[in-house]
Order: sequence, then structure tokens, then C-alpha cells
Amino acid sequence: MFFYMVAVCYYRNDYDDTTICDEHELGGFGMMKFEYKPSAQSANTPITFTLDQANWRFFDKTEDGCDYECANMFLMITQLCEEKLPDGKKKVTQKYIDGTSSANTCTLSKPLKTGLPAGTYLILYCAEWAVQHKMRKLVVSIYDENPLSVKKISSKEYGRDNFDAMVYCLNASPDDGEKDAAL
Repeated sequence: MFFYMVAVCYYRNDYDDTTICDEHELGGFGMMKFEYKPSAQSANTPITFTLDQANWRFFDKTEDGCDYECANMFLMITQLCEEKLPDGKKKVTQKYIDGTSSANTCTLSKPLKTGLPAGTYLILYCAEWAVQHKMRKLVVSIYDENPLSVKKISSKEYGRDNFDAMVYCLNASPDDGEKDAAL
């Protein structure tokens, strides 16, 4: 059983809310991938990413107590960029676009006011679960004018080192230069 909770800060009849449900164990993380192909009319329109976890309202206060603390969360938007090398081989890099993190809040929201260019995107997300977090489930939402086909992908093939590199990009200063990693 999954919970469902979406916080929409603005509403438009012509926007779609694409969601996936996911769960991962202690020390794990999740990933989703999508192709973004905005129409000419919708280029540079806002897109919002949201990550939700269950909060105290989902628990029996007599059993779990009322001082439930949400896990720290990370949400990162990255783009896959393919480059053809002189020897004909292809090199794929992952470019950090934007992200957000929080401590002790059940909802993260990352609006991109100017939208995204066409391309292939990986969304990385994580809740730093602890033993007291009995419901280790997340809902990832993308609110956009364009209908999206989102696919959950295995984090095992991606590797924790790559995830940690993107967390570093999230926490790095804007003055640190390019934020990408070879895959």
C-alpha cells in the first residue's frame, strides 16, 4: 500500500501530473528516466518536480507517538549528454541541472521556471531512512504541460559513487564550475 499526497503550488487545466511510487532500503536511492520533448508552444514553460514521503498524519499516534520526524531527502535533476569521440565511440556524461534537499520535511518541491530543453533526463532521489522510519516509501511527481512517459530504473547499475557525485554537485557552490560526471 502506498500513500498519495501531492502539493501543487499552482494549478493549470492544461498541465499533467506524472507520478511514480518508489521505495528503497536504508542507504539506498531511487532513479527515474524520461525523454523530454517540449512542443514549440511549451518551450520555456515551468516544470515542477516534487518528492513526498509519508508524514506523521499517516501513523497511529498511540502506536508510533506524535513526534515522528521525516527523513532527510535529496532530489536532483540531471541530463544525459552524448558526445561522439574522434574514434567514433560515444561518451555519455551526466550533467547536474538543479536540485534541492531538506531536513525533517515530508515534501520537497523544485520548480524550474524556465522549463527544460529537449533531452534525456535522470531524476535521482533519496530519503535517508533510519530504523524509526517504518514506511520507506516515496512519491515522485512531475507537473508539466507535456505528458511524460517516466520509467523507474535500477539504481544498482548506476552505483552509489555516481549518486554521491550528484549529491556533491547539489551541495557545491555555484562558483565551483561545471557540474557533470562521466558515466
